Amino acid sequence: MPPESPDVLAGGPTESRSALERMLHAYRTSQVLVTAAELGVFGELGDHPVSAGELAAALGVQVGPLSALLGGLEALDLVQRTDAGYLPSATARAHLVPEAPMPMGGWVRGEASRIRSWAGLTRALRDGAEEVRSDPPSAEDPQRGLLEIARGSREAIAAAVQTVLDPRAPARILDVGGGHGAYSADLVQTHPMWSAVVADRPGPLAVARRVAADAGVGERVEVREVELPTARLGHDFDLALLFMVLVAFERDQVPTVLRGVHDAVRPGGYVLVRGFYWRDALEAALFDIQSHLHHGGCRAYSVTDVSEWLVEAGFDGPRLLDSHGMEKGTLLMARKPEQSR
Repeated sequence: MPPESPDVLAGGPTESRSALERMLHAYRTSQVLVTAAELGVFGELGDHPVSAGELAAALGVQVGPLSALLGGLEALDLVQRTDAGYLPSATARAHLVPEAPMPMGGWVRGEASRIRSWAGLTRALRDGAEEVRSDPPSAEDPQRGLLEIARGSREAIAAAVQTVLDPRAPARILDVGGGHGAYSADLVQTHPMWSAVVADRPGPLAVARRVAADAGVGERVEVREVELPTARLGHDFDLALLFMVLVAFERDQVPTVLRGVHDAVRPGGYVLVRGFYWRDALEAALFDIQSHLHHGGCRAYSVTDVSEWLVEAGFDGPRLLDSHGMEKGTLLMARKPEQSR
């Protein structure tokens, strides 16, 4: 057996080549997952093994290519192969099958349009993102994946909110750009003395109405159509939520949004801002690129950026909260002073 090359032993060019290969081929892994979700593979898997042939017939696809896809899913530990057929893995049962306790299937399917946009990145840089941006199927579709994110973090959000609101006292919550309304519905459902206003555009609010009704809190969750960043949001709220909202605005628009929120919160009230990727430089950079492809050039702002804007808007003491187990979330809390500065 020949001795290993110096490159392998030293971890030099060979190691860097391997790292580049992993970068280059990463798209294949995500495409396997997205294709399986789009086809409905996980919807056909349950407690009893299903053969590749049975799956192919149920999904209306060819058994040969499907068998290859199942091999990829097995390698990713998303399905388990037995002598009798295929079963969902523990990860798939938790997140991908229809009755998953922490569902992510809608989120995964939503990545399909983003993958197509990423394939046009070179042309976007040359010709402009408008030339390659995919049209969203409907105003409700993007909310499905966001709704799954909300359901997966409801306990963490409730714990954060209870650090500033008394569960036994009345409280009014303003959910700015709240879209699906799940955060407000969950908080109001578990705290009978609280009420909420979900303020957003008409399309997402259709989802919020349904979510509140399904939770049995339609009378205590108001949906209000607004046009940010200049909308008047009301007044005397005890807490304002801004969850993944600021990314939708250009840098020069964010202070206007925060001033409007400041005006809506009562003296002594709070604002809770949630943003993804603030602690991960690579994820922040990738989010910026994706935003140019999908949303017209929005940004993943840093904690420093948002903290400074909150102070400029009139809030005191922005501070990071424990994310309570949320994997890619950062929660930033600030308080409106009792007296004007």
